[in-house]
Amino acid sequence: MSIVHYLPEMPENGATVYADNGKFSADRAIFRDGKFLGGGEFPVPQYEMHHATKWFNMSEYDAHHRNVPCYTVSFDRAESLEPSG
Repeated sequence: MSIVHYLPEMPENGATVYADNGKFSADRAIFRDGKFLGGGEFPVPQYEMHHATKWFNMSEYDAHHRNVPCYTVSFDRAESLEPSG
C-alpha cells in the first residue's frame, strides 16, 4: 500500500495534491469541485488537468520528509511511502 491514489478515488475538496496529467507533466494541483487545477503561479496561468489518473496528498508526502530533506516530488518516491495513521 502507498500514498498514491488512483481515480475514481478523489481527494477532499480543497486538498493540495500532486497529480499526473497523462502524457503531460505531473504537477502540484488544487482539487476543487471535482477538478484538478494546476499552475496558477506566475508565469503559468491556472489550468485544468484533464488527463489525471493518479494523485497523492502533498501533506502526506511532506510528513514523510520532516526529518529527511527532500527537494523533489515524484510518483516513484510516493509509491514507496505508506499512509500514516
